[in-house]
Amino acid sequence: MNKRELHVEYESDNKQARVMTTSEGFEVDYFDKGIATGTILYHEKSRYYAEDAAWNWCTGILTDETLNRYKVISD
Repeated sequence: MNKRELHVEYESDNKQARVMTTSEGFEVDYFDKGIATGTILYHEKSRYYAEDAAWNWCTGILTDETLNRYKVISD
């Protein structure tokens, strides 16, 4: 199993994103009103890319439509 550790967490209004580090790279867990809505893998991307994606979710730039298109894990 791939160990995941919290790198950084962002929150704005009702949205939250957690940038996680793994042995394969970065992953971002997305939440809306405290409910997990999905995870996107950024294994081939930089830390800055993953952090920007997380912040874009919290500020409304990354939309539900985009998250649903790329997410790999949802609750």
